[in-house]
Amino acid sequence: GMFCMGDNTQWSMMSDSQLHLSAKVEDGTTVCLDGSSMPSVVTNKCNCLSGDSSCDPASQWFKIITTTRSSS
Repeated sequence: GMFCMGDNTQWSMMSDSQLHLSAKVEDGTTVCLDGSSMPSVVTNKCNCLSGDSSCDPASQWFKIITTTRSSS
């Protein structure tokens, strides 16, 4: 995977599913979070963006959940 440690790294949801979380790195390449290296989450080339039905994008699908939970 590639390192995306800069303070200016901006992550956004992409693809038709809106489940790929991607960022553009210094060389202009777009990378996605990837959970295939369990238990770590790394960045890799974004997979399955072209609608290829034989491709399994599950390792790069992330759902952002907002919460209103507060500490007491």
